[in-house]
Amino acid sequence: MDWRVQVLGKKCCEVLPMGDKLHTYIQSRLGKLGNLDKEKQLRNRVVPTLKEISNKSGKNIEGMQICELGTGWYALTPVVFYALGANEIHTHDIVKWLTASELQESIKTVDDNIDYISNEFDRNEGDIADRINNIKRTGDTEQILESCNTFYHLGGTDIHEPTEKFDLYYSYSVLHRIPESDLHTFLTKSSTFGKSNALSYHVVEHIDILSRHDEGRNPYGFLQYSDSRFNLIQTKYSYQNRLRHSDLIHLFKKYDFQPIYIKRVDGDPELLSDIELADKFSGYKKDDLTVRRTRLLSERGADSENPIIETE
Repeated sequence: MDWRVQVLGKKCCEVLPMGDKLHTYIQSRLGKLGNLDKEKQLRNRVVPTLKEISNKSGKNIEGMQICELGTGWYALTPVVFYALGANEIHTHDIVKWLTASELQESIKTVDDNIDYISNEFDRNEGDIADRINNIKRTGDTEQILESCNTFYHLGGTDIHEPTEKFDLYYSYSVLHRIPESDLHTFLTKSSTFGKSNALSYHVVEHIDILSRHDEGRNPYGFLQYSDSRFNLIQTKYSYQNRLRHSDLIHLFKKYDFQPIYIKRVDGDPELLSDIELADKFSGYKKDDLTVRRTRLLSERGADSENPIIETE
């Protein structure tokens, strides 16, 4: 779909009284919700990501206080966190996308894959089953979430203080959608509400998300726009802060979340030759501008001299 049509549709949804519901409907018919395979999401994204956190940090999910940014449409990750023994999960979003039916489907997906999860994390299958059986019930979204020690907050990065300090801050494909000023607010509160050795794990996209559904749009094309021009095509459904890989690392270091594991997915530098960079990006190295995605695992107060760095 042409990116201009995408922007026009999203801007219309922004101003309509029932715009959020209309946007959800469109996504369910034409977008990513229409063909979402939760089991594939579980096996290809959620479980491998949570395993990566445990393996690279040497810490288990069991007993953790967790803060997630970006609940999303179906809250599969909080259900897995709970199944693995997390104590409390506080999940935050800007708009209330989550419904009871989607949440119940996520619970069923985890229930159908208990043996797989048990094997991947070397956890007792019965313990996982007991937790899932405890939350297999009908009810509204809040009742279901309450049964799995999950607290659903609206307000984006305005995170709520937990009963105990957080062990882990987590997001997947979310931070690039948050204004940089709000990221500073989030990290300030993360330092206040987190333990002295709290972990922070985030998967961040660095390409133009409008290019995902428009093959004719250069994934780095948005780097040619000034801030004022780029703001003309921003919407609350497709906002991007355009932070580059190095910006992300420096931002977390500023708040003493020191990187212990970094994985970057590099893109094609030749695509930059097709555009004239905006002034704000002219001082960046080419290999920094062309990073497509960053996986960043940080720990408060850790020795950041020798983080594990991988490229893909």
